Amino acid sequence: MRNLKKISDQLFGTVLTKSHIILWCLVITASIPRISLAQEQVLQYGSLQTWEENLWLFFLDRNDSFQGRLSEKGILKRFTPLVDSKYQLDVLGSQFNPLEDSRWNETANGVRWRGTSATTLLLTSFAEFKTSVALGGPWTMNALFNQTTDRGFEGSAIRLQVARTLGQSAKISSGIHLDPHKAGGDFWIGAEWNKGPNRVTSQFTILDPLNNFLHVTLDASLHPHGDTTVVYTQQPVAVRLADHLNLHENIRIEAYAMLMPTALLDSSSKKEEYGGFTLGESAKYLGGLIEWTPTKRLLLAGSITEVNTNSDRTTNNTLRGNSNHELSEMTREITGFGIFRANNHWSFSATGVKKTMMEKRTLRQDRTNNVDYLLNIKMGKLAVSYSNPNGFITKTSLLHSVSEVPKGIGEMNVTNYLAGKFYRFLLNLGWEFDNSTVSIGGAYDYQSGQNPSWIWGTASGRFSMYW
Repeated sequence: MRNLKKISDQLFGTVLTKSHIILWCLVITASIPRISLAQEQVLQYGSLQTWEENLWLFFLDRNDSFQGRLSEKGILKRFTPLVDSKYQLDVLGSQFNPLEDSRWNETANGVRWRGTSATTLLLTSFAEFKTSVALGGPWTMNALFNQTTDRGFEGSAIRLQVARTLGQSAKISSGIHLDPHKAGGDFWIGAEWNKGPNRVTSQFTILDPLNNFLHVTLDASLHPHGDTTVVYTQQPVAVRLADHLNLHENIRIEAYAMLMPTALLDSSSKKEEYGGFTLGESAKYLGGLIEWTPTKRLLLAGSITEVNTNSDRTTNNTLRGNSNHELSEMTREITGFGIFRANNHWSFSATGVKKTMMEKRTLRQDRTNNVDYLLNIKMGKLAVSYSNPNGFITKTSLLHSVSEVPKGIGEMNVTNYLAGKFYRFLLNLGWEFDNSTVSIGGAYDYQSGQNPSWIWGTASGRFSMYW
């Protein structure tokens, strides 16, 4: 109890010392002209759809992932030299909350951005833009833009889609993903069926359909900036499925699935006669969520997701035999979430996450250098939010993470040892207008046994606009 009191006193003193400007914001809030009424939002948990969409974009735009499309780091790129012990805590603290995700998923036109400090000079940021235009009759065109700067990915994706409604309950669509790496563009066709409480969507995607044309027919290796030829001997394709079902007026479920069967490619370099390799890749993911809203002010939800990828690489150079390996990656995440909106001004939420991340690399020759790495993470977040009738909003959060590496310690090339226990106090301040929100935040971290125990954690910001 004495240690707890000491920690509380340190936290309170830090906030008053470093963030005294917050007190002035609270004092002058009442005198600011009215901007918008604090509206009671519909409690709908939307983050699983956001999880699926962000993960799918990673498969679409692999050229911009860490070390590129053909890196030996695999597909998911979760363990890079840029990842440290607090990375998962940064992710949990900077995400849009479920209510914000729900509004984004249900709105046709909007833009939003969130960013958090990664280093002294760099931001980790995520930007999204989408709009829908009626073309006349049953036809519409949708444009989506995503830009991501993360520790395992840095790039952008532009997607265009044309859709046609069929009667009252069906829709068909077709679209393309435009990539600055021309060989990385993608094409898909999709369908949606919406009947009463059930909405089912499906999509079939041909990944990199122009690759062989560019590398074989046009011989891209002749270009001054490219001596490498990449040829698919088995074209990569993927199938996505999603189902949203209202079982009852206050019970809802979501399910998502993606399957990418094994794709095969041959890579060769004219500068290095024996530097080519053959690569086989496959991937799949599954996700499910159940949500219960016993009252309009209380929501309880739980979800489970799992991603699996496999890469099999064989080099043509016998002198580089150690590069022949099979790499398996798996991420499983179990999340529980609850939010209670006491009134139009106050809400309380709690989030619990259990994440398992596995990476297994099996070498065909020197098996003494095999990798069998497992990272377990448990995280929690308690948040209190307040908004007043003038539009001022504030959110205070306490985050906690415990991570451990039960096997494979030291076998991954990361910035720091990924095990540890951390506490984070996060404060966000902002304004909410009728169709937009903007906020900034800062955090202090506590780690037992370190000197100093309290350190500046991170700074973050976000905005969203709808029309």
